Amino acid sequence: MDWFYASGGSWTSQSNYTFWHWVEGDTVLVDSNETSTKVYKKIWTYGEGPVIDSSKMNILGFLREDSSFKNVWFRPVNGDKDLLLYDFSGMPGDTLWIKPYLMGRLGDCEADSCRFIVERIDSIVIFDTIRKQWHFTNAYESWIEGIGSTKGLLYPGYEIIDAGMSLLCYRIGDTLEHRFSSACYIHSVGMEAPEREIPATGFSPNPMKDNSSITFEPVQFQPPYELVLFDGIGRQVRIDIVYTHSYELSKGNLPPGIYYYRVKPFQASHTLSGKLLVQ
Repeated sequence: MDWFYASGGSWTSQSNYTFWHWVEGDTVLVDSNETSTKVYKKIWTYGEGPVIDSSKMNILGFLREDSSFKNVWFRPVNGDKDLLLYDFSGMPGDTLWIKPYLMGRLGDCEADSCRFIVERIDSIVIFDTIRKQWHFTNAYESWIEGIGSTKGLLYPGYEIIDAGMSLLCYRIGDTLEHRFSSACYIHSVGMEAPEREIPATGFSPNPMKDNSSITFEPVQFQPPYELVLFDGIGRQVRIDIVYTHSYELSKGNLPPGIYYYRVKPFQASHTLSGKLLVQ
């Protein structure tokens, strides 16, 4: 059984929730336009909570893999059509078109499909297993072989103003295979209590040409901190977990422009937010 922990959050309300998805059980389905049947894996989901309540489990849909074309298809539980969720056949420079389960991507979408331009392919080691990883020039996510998007199994291309998704952990059975975050469960509803500022300096230098640093006062709060960077229209472009009292941001492939950042310790509701100009 494969388990996927995904966190969804709102930038404006400072809220985060954790969603559980797992793959278990087979079923046979036929597409309305085909005469043949295919074997699918059932995708289960559980809404919110640190421990799964079996009475609240639901089947979200069905997943199948076409190994000959390196495609992964998803069918919603009430649908009769398969959606092309992943295309792992792409090479650097290729343009891939997929049909996301949830539409919400800003730009590079036409009708019900979204475009991904492959920038490079490298590898990542997950529990002693080397897996290929696809990076894109026009998307703030990567796809990992056998796991899916770093936004979550069912959320490739999901990107809206003031909110986003992020894959937290991946588990097979009772074994935690890999953490993509410092925690596998995140829950915070910022509107329930006003957030206070972290005692810290802002990024310096600001404007930034190549690198900029920020330092946190160690008196009140201890790491880790979550640092999220948004572009000028609210899209999450970078997220990092900071384990020390200082952090250096590298420009990397960030285009020049105005960015906004939010820093939050995992153990408190305090935040630090501000604006950063990248030259």
